[in-house]
Amino acid sequence: MKRYYTCEFKSDIILKASTNTEGDSPNLDFIPGNAFLGMVARNYDKFKDPFYVFHSGEVKFGDGDILIESLVDGKIALKSGYKIPLCFCNLKVGEGYYNRLFLSDKDEQDFIDSQKQLKQLREGYINEDYFSHNFNYNYSQKSAHDEKNRRSKDEAMFGYTSFDKGLKFLFSIECSDDETLDQIEKFLLGEQLLGKSKTAQYGRVLIEASNLNDKIDSFKPDDNLTYLYAKSRIALFDEFGNPTLLRSASDLGLKSGQIDFRNSHIKVGNYIPYNAKKISCEMMRYFIKKGSVITIRNLDKDEKIPKYIGSFQNEGFGAILVNPKFLNVDSSNENFDIAKNNEKLVKFKKAQIKNTKEPQTNLIKFLSKKEREDTQFLELVDKVEAFKNKVKTPTNSQWSAINNFAISSKNDDEMIKNIEKFISSGVSKKDWDGCRKDFIEKIKSISNKKMFVRLLSARCRKDSK
Repeated sequence: MKRYYTCEFKSDIILKASTNTEGDSPNLDFIPGNAFLGMVARNYDKFKDPFYVFHSGEVKFGDGDILIESLVDGKIALKSGYKIPLCFCNLKVGEGYYNRLFLSDKDEQDFIDSQKQLKQLREGYINEDYFSHNFNYNYSQKSAHDEKNRRSKDEAMFGYTSFDKGLKFLFSIECSDDETLDQIEKFLLGEQLLGKSKTAQYGRVLIEASNLNDKIDSFKPDDNLTYLYAKSRIALFDEFGNPTLLRSASDLGLKSGQIDFRNSHIKVGNYIPYNAKKISCEMMRYFIKKGSVITIRNLDKDEKIPKYIGSFQNEGFGAILVNPKFLNVDSSNENFDIAKNNEKLVKFKKAQIKNTKEPQTNLIKFLSKKEREDTQFLELVDKVEAFKNKVKTPTNSQWSAINNFAISSKNDDEMIKNIEKFISSGVSKKDWDGCRKDFIEKIKSISNKKMFVRLLSARCRKDSK
C-alpha cells in the first residue's frame, strides 16, 4: 500500500547535495527519501521489527518533490512536480521549446543550418500540464560565536543558502503492511526538523497526510521504443557487487531490449551519505540523476517493467515512470510552452486579486496602489526582456540619447517624434534600419511609454558593455 504526505516548510530549510562542511556545496532541489527515513529512525528501538522497516527494502520512503500550481477548469490546483526531463530543451537565443526524443537528424541539421542552438533544460520541475517551478534560494552570512569574549569569532565567517519557507512537497511511503505504516505515521506526522543547522533558525517543517498523489497516465511510443523516466535517483550494481552506472538493459533488471544511448538523455552523480547514528560516513553512492530519460529498443511485449529498479530503494532511490505522458510532446503542441503557461497562471492570479473586494481604509488604498505600481513595473521589465534582442545593433551613445529624449520630452507624443527623427536620420539611421519600425510600434503599444523607453535603453546599454 502507498500513502502520500505533504511536507510544508515552516522556516527556511538548508538541503545540501554534499556532506562537505568546507567550500561551496550545491543545493538539492528535492527532499531525499532518506531524510524522512531518518526522522522515523530516531525511534528505531520502538519498532517490533526494525530490520523490516529500515533495512529490508520492503518499506520505501520516497523523495519529496515540489507541488506545482496548475490551471484546471478555471481554478488553481496543486499537482505533483517532476524533475524537468533532460530531453527537453529551448533555443539559446529566441523562443520555443523542443523535445529531443522526437527530433530527427534532419531537424537537428536544420537548426545548425539556420544557426540556432538548442540548450538543454536542467533546472526546475514541471507538472503534467507543463507548468513549471524554479527554486529561489536565500543566502545568509553567518559568524561563529566566541564564547570566551562573547562576540563574533574572528576569521570564522560562513554562509548558508536555503529554501524559502512556505514551499510544499509531496512524498510517499510504500509498504505492504498497514500496521507498520500506522506506526511510521505516529512518529512522522506533525512538526519535524529537516536539513542543516536545525538548532538555529532553520529546519522546521510540518508533515501531514495528503489526498494528492503522483500517478500519471502513460502513452504508447512508436517504433517499438520504451522510455524510462528517472523519477528519483537510480543506483545500480553489477553482478560482482560493484557500483555501475549503465552498460546494458540487464543492469536495469530487464531480460530483453537494448539501450539506445544515442536517443537517451542521462546525467550521473555521486555523494557520500553521513549516518548520525554510526557517527560516520557510509559507502559512496553512484547514481543516475532525476530527470534522466533512458530509451529502450525492442523490449518484449510480455516483459513487465518494475516500478523500482536498483538499490537503496528504502531511501528513495530507484523510482521510475514508464512512458509518462508528459514525454509525449513536441514543439507543435501549444501546451508545450512552459513560459507562456506560467504567464497565464500569473495573469489569472492577478485577475483574482482585482476581483477581490478590498476594505476601504486609507492604508489599504495606499498599499494597493503601491502593489499595482510594482506589478505594472514588473510587467514592463518582462516586456523589455522579451523585446531587447530585437534592437541589438544600436550603440551605447544612441541609447543614451534616446534615454535623454524620454527624460526631457514634455509628453509621450513629443518623445516618440524626437526618437523617430533621431533614428531615421544622420549617423544613427544605418544602425536602426533593421529594427526601426518594430521599435516605434512597440513604444506606441505600451501605456507607460516613457518608463519603457528608459528601462529598455538602460538594459541595452548594459548588454553592450
